[in-house]
Amino acid sequence: MRRLLVTLLLFTACGPAAPQKTCTPTSCTGCCTDDDRCVVEVRERDTYCGFNGSACVNCVSTGKTCSTVTLACQ
Repeated sequence: MRRLLVTLLLFTACGPAAPQKTCTPTSCTGCCTDDDRCVVEVRERDTYCGFNGSACVNCVSTGKTCSTVTLACQ
């Protein structure tokens, strides 16, 4: 009984492996969202600012806009 309990606890603690990300610098010219979506649409540029597969940054939340010149919020 004890052995079974220990085995179940080990499997529960490990949990399933995290899924492999598909949004990467080699697959995305825009930025990658937390939910693994590549955003390249200009209409979403201020909300999702980033380039070359980097993590998206929300410029709107800081009162800024996304610059294609500096490749960052300004």
